[in-house]
Parts: sequence; structure tokens; C-alpha cells
Amino acid sequence: MKKADADALQIPYITSTNDIYVFFELSRMYKARSILDIGMLLARCGALSRQVKDAVISPDIFLCGIPLYLDVLPVHTKMYDCIASFEELLGDKDVFFDIVFMLDMDENFLKEHKERLLPYLVEHTARIILNDKSPEILDYLKARYPLTPMSVDDSTYFMIG
Repeated sequence: MKKADADALQIPYITSTNDIYVFFELSRMYKARSILDIGMLLARCGALSRQVKDAVISPDIFLCGIPLYLDVLPVHTKMYDCIASFEELLGDKDVFFDIVFMLDMDENFLKEHKERLLPYLVEHTARIILNDKSPEILDYLKARYPLTPMSVDDSTYFMIG
């Protein structure tokens, strides 16, 4: 993808150290053995491995990425154990993840996919971490799921599960 194409799509690159901290720290804190990274945070923050600064996702942890914004590069296939499409994910009825991250998603992603994606994730994951700030999405989530807010500095995250 050319830079001009990426700019036109307004790809949400991850530059927030809080988002990176939340990804690694909650994975560690909850002793995740399997992680679903919707939007591929590691790729969007420019990582070339499962390590960012001093934080590491161990190679014995199953890491699955769902690319939404970037083309998958060969380096991504080394970082992630599995890279699947959104439709492939929803079609897999046997998979279960310890934790799912949806950080700094396009503002329309959950609006468009909440009816199919969220019930699937609640059934197939122990914890869902997101930081969508849309009142529509937050109202939708609060009406259906126990939602726990978490703050890191000036950033707010929500956990289902």
C-alpha cells in the first residue's frame, strides 16, 4: 500500500505508549496463553517482533492477528502465529482466546460490526479490551455486557469479562 493510499484511509497507527503498555501489561497480568489482536496493534506500532522496548509476548503464547488497516508483510507472519480475516475468525466456532485487544480502532469499525462481532467475542474469549469512545458503542456495550473501565494516565479502556 502506498503512503498516499494509507493517508486516504486514515490508518490508525499506534503511537500511544498507554495502548502499548495496556497490550503487554494486561497480557502479562492475566497470564494470557492466547491473544487475539484485532487490528494488529504490534504491526501498527511499527514492531518487527513480539517485543516493544522491554515488553515481550513470549513465543509460547498463541498470537492471532486480524489485519484491518495494513497489508500483511512477511515480518508479520513471523510475529503472529496466525493471521486471519475477519470472516475467517467469525467462521471458527472452536477457537477460544484468553484476551482480545481492539485498541485505537477506526471509529466506524465497531459501529458496523458490533451485532456480529461482540456476541462472538463474548462467547469465544475470557476478556475483551477496547478503547472505543463513541457514545453509541459505549451505550450499546453497557446495555448488554458488564463493562469495567480502566484508566492509564489520560487514557480510558474498557474490559468485558
